[in-house]
Amino acid sequence: SKTTEKKVKEAEIAKKLRKEAMKRMKSTSPLKSKPGSSNEGETDTSNAGSGVPEKKTRRNASRIDHFLSDYLSAKVENDKEKLKLERGSWEVEKREREQQMERERMMLELLKKKL
Repeated sequence: SKTTEKKVKEAEIAKKLRKEAMKRMKSTSPLKSKPGSSNEGETDTSNAGSGVPEKKTRRNASRIDHFLSDYLSAKVENDKEKLKLERGSWEVEKREREQQMERERMMLELLKKKL
């Protein structure tokens, strides 16, 4: 059905956005640990063995969240603008159709009078 297709598309878009955000995060600001600083006992269990400190992971996650929220709010604004334009054109089309119907009604009235 349409709703499941829509949800699947939204999930795919979200996945792409996350991937894009991760790429941007890596390219714009690589987080390097300072020499001499040790993060003993701070490693996240989900990243156990990867050597990624929990703080760093959390910082990346919050950066990605901020990036995604900014991106999505901009996208929502853009979609709202598109909707306004579409709605405006739809209203124009509706008015034109109503005017056309009125013209046809008047023509019918004239034809009836002649007959």
